[in-house]
Amino acid sequence: MVTDMNQNRKTGTHTLALVISRVLSLCLSMLVAMVLSRTLRLEEYGTYSELMTVSGIGVSLFSLGLPNALNYFLPGYTTEAEKRSFIGFYFSVMTVLALLLAAVMALAGNGIAAYYGNARLTAYSYILMLLPWTKMMLASRSNLLIAEGRIMREIAYSGANSFLLALIALLTLWTPVHFDRYLALYAAVECIFAVLVYAEAFFMSGRTAAAPVRWSDIRALFAYSIPMGLSAAVSAFSLDLDRLVIGFLSNEAAVAIYANAGRELPFSLIPTAFTAVCFPQMAVMIRAHRYRAAVTRWKQIMVINYFILAFCTSASVVFAPQIIGLLYSDAYLGGVTVFRIYALTLLLRITYWGMLLNAFGRTKEILYNSALCLAVNASLSVLFYHVIGFSGPALATLISIAAIAGLQLLRTSKLLGMPVRSLIPLRRLILPTSVCMLSGFAAWGVMRLLHAGTDSRGILLAVVIGLLWGGFYLCIFGKTLFAEWKRLNEEMEEDEESVP
Repeated sequence: MVTDMNQNRKTGTHTLALVISRVLSLCLSMLVAMVLSRTLRLEEYGTYSELMTVSGIGVSLFSLGLPNALNYFLPGYTTEAEKRSFIGFYFSVMTVLALLLAAVMALAGNGIAAYYGNARLTAYSYILMLLPWTKMMLASRSNLLIAEGRIMREIAYSGANSFLLALIALLTLWTPVHFDRYLALYAAVECIFAVLVYAEAFFMSGRTAAAPVRWSDIRALFAYSIPMGLSAAVSAFSLDLDRLVIGFLSNEAAVAIYANAGRELPFSLIPTAFTAVCFPQMAVMIRAHRYRAAVTRWKQIMVINYFILAFCTSASVVFAPQIIGLLYSDAYLGGVTVFRIYALTLLLRITYWGMLLNAFGRTKEILYNSALCLAVNASLSVLFYHVIGFSGPALATLISIAAIAGLQLLRTSKLLGMPVRSLIPLRRLILPTSVCMLSGFAAWGVMRLLHAGTDSRGILLAVVIGLLWGGFYLCIFGKTLFAEWKRLNEEMEEDEESVP
């Protein structure tokens, strides 16, 4: 109990550190995109985006949800011997899966190039073989260290990785680094950090390359992770579906524009960090039948995230042309509408809607919901592309994300025996929504009156107006936000009441 109380007190601090780290990492990732958008031709950047999309889908399909299982299973082991045994077994399995995926990528290289109509992809088959392995290892390291409470260690790893990737991108500005050489350097950096993951796991597993695990543990692991893995694959495919549709129906230049317009801004990592830090604790609460305590924590997360993301969404919509012009150059302004639609999805990411279902181990239900929403997204993406045009798939993604959030919320409500209204702090969200809408219209009107474009004057105006707007918003909600953050750091009282 003392350990649990100490973890609760540290939740806000750990989350803040992880948010800052991941925001900095994403900022460095965006710096890479900014540099490459200016140094690579649209066709080259489109090829780069296609490689990232295919490797990401491969990881989702072959990792079988195992990285997420670390957050679920490690907090449940009571002895260090059990943890070491699990870690050794886990990385043995992940290595086998990575080798299988590399073989599949090698065999599918020509088919991938044919799908995109891009023969250059066959020259980069080694990228498609290596990157999925590195991504699987890096995701495993993140979840392993977070589940073990080694937040600062994870921050150091991710920060160093992002810094080196940004550094090799900057080489394309300072030296005539060819696109092929950049990809080789990128793969080399990722491979180095993937190897370091093995070193970390080796020491955490008691210097044992593999350790015996009970068959009951193996069955429990795959019973939990495979539905989660399929669900993650479906979700990843759903998120990448826009780029796949554009890649099939259009050319590499369109893929490049869509890749940057639909790129996640740093704000999206705020709820992701909360989920990473809070989920292990909430899983423990659910196992102890402390359902109301888990719901209370979930609602706290929603309120804090919404206060932040509501403003970030409004600012992204209002200043979309200036943001794209600053980050990627005017060559990508054709994606302004796509950028604005994706900005609206931030409002649906104030929490992981399947968090409590996941904590209950109801991963099959998450899979079924994800599959249904993928079907909706796929159908609407093609339909909207032909009816609306270039931005159609983005609108389909927004609708499908809202659909899966609604389905998972309804199922969580039934599982807990609580009405939906008790799971969402709706009244707490009305005021920030109203303020953001009204102030957003005012900021948009000022930008129009001043004829702000995407040149240096327009970008400067956007920065000044944005700072004034942010100061106004902070004056209204800063005290409330600080109070919620302080409350999150305080010990939550244990609620012994069980919900049937």
